Amino acid sequence: MSQTERVLLVPPTTIYGSRSADFFAGVKQTVEALPPMGIAIVSAMLKQHGGFEVKNLPGGPNDRSLVDGTSWADVVVISTTLIGTESTQGVIALARERGKKVIVGGYGPTFLPEKFEGASVVLGEGEPVFPQVMEDLLGGHLQPQYDSRGNYFDIYNHYICPDREILESFNGGLLSVYPMETQRGCSNNCPPCSAKKFQGGVRVRDIRDDIAEIETMNIRPGGMLFFADNNTMHLPEDQLYGLLTYLSQKDIRWATEGTVETLIRDNEQGGRLLKLMSPIGKKNGGCYSFCYGADDLTRKVVAGTKEKTEEVLPKAIRLFREYQIPLHVSVIVGLDNHVYPDSFYRMAQILEAYDPHHVFVHIATPYPGTVWGDNVAREERLLGFPYSDYTHGKVVFKPKNMESEELQQGYYWLKRRLTCWEALKGLWRNHVDLNLIRQKPILGMALSGIPWFLECAAAMQELSRQGKIDQQVQRDLDNDYRNYCGRKKL
Repeated sequence: MSQTERVLLVPPTTIYGSRSADFFAGVKQTVEALPPMGIAIVSAMLKQHGGFEVKNLPGGPNDRSLVDGTSWADVVVISTTLIGTESTQGVIALARERGKKVIVGGYGPTFLPEKFEGASVVLGEGEPVFPQVMEDLLGGHLQPQYDSRGNYFDIYNHYICPDREILESFNGGLLSVYPMETQRGCSNNCPPCSAKKFQGGVRVRDIRDDIAEIETMNIRPGGMLFFADNNTMHLPEDQLYGLLTYLSQKDIRWATEGTVETLIRDNEQGGRLLKLMSPIGKKNGGCYSFCYGADDLTRKVVAGTKEKTEEVLPKAIRLFREYQIPLHVSVIVGLDNHVYPDSFYRMAQILEAYDPHHVFVHIATPYPGTVWGDNVAREERLLGFPYSDYTHGKVVFKPKNMESEELQQGYYWLKRRLTCWEALKGLWRNHVDLNLIRQKPILGMALSGIPWFLECAAAMQELSRQGKIDQQVQRDLDNDYRNYCGRKKL
């Protein structure tokens, strides 16, 4: 094989592909669209290696130009998550029909390699095995599997920056989004999560390397730097302080996810990190979105972590409100310790009392490769749905302490509760600052929670119209919740 090969890059299917196509969901998809880091790093490695002409499909496996793309290419490289298993199988079949070589990697192939027959499968991170893959590709003898599991890439000394040129072609959001990563891995081992198993413990990049990459982005006014980290707050504190100082000096707007214990401690010591994060007093910069995975609000300590404790959430919400940093809280329903309906009532009671800017509600989803997901499969509690249904909005397994339909309706009820008329009045009273919206529209709307409220409310209306929400069950839950609040106080 000569070194003039044409490579088609296919990014992961997004979770939005399985959502109802209402107006607000479309707006949310457009605003929150994140260019795929994995496929951009593959593009960078191909270009470093030389001899490859690269094209990409910004629309992923469902892109309308897929047929033309696979006809043009000599090699098809696919990055995929579990949700894209079925669509990726279609791309593999199409490429193989045309006699193309196919390489696939990512979360799905790592934990379910048998689902990607017909492709050379990369298990684990791609960087450690990429030189061997290229040697075999150019030699015409790709292997069925390349296994890097446990061989975690040295991102401190040898990080490969993503191909920014190809990332720009994926950026279809209303706001320009510039993704980057400062670390990989996780120190927690939460049962429903795969981060620890897939990427090992925390590895961080050299802060000088981080800043040098940001400098190359030439971030435009209004652009958003997004840290695609498992937990940016797990950076060593001096490095985190240096990075936030740089962002503040450059007046760069940014978003991230992480735990909040570092920031609670920081506030007790004067709040030097929180002051750098706060958008107030800055022309454009500051943290405009912080996602905190509170996960299981029914336990004093979330399983698998010592950080996510009962008292953390109210402290974090007060801090983020004080420094006017938009906070998104993520919670999970349907874990093995949850019972119907009390667990849903408990979460609603906590969230209504503490009142974060916005709440993501997820149905527990048994991903292979996670401690909990593997247990569900071993206990034969999977319901046989395709992986395209693993959207966090559909029950795909048999819960331990409730029926599947009880979990589904409880999930609907909790989302309805968070978007009811009383919730809207509370949102308007506690979070909407018209002066701030006039002065800083993006920040004001983010702090208000209105965009996410409207998207969730519209989705609930659409599901109700489709007959998926059992109205009698919902009325019964509404009535019983009032009695629950009368019996049990926070």
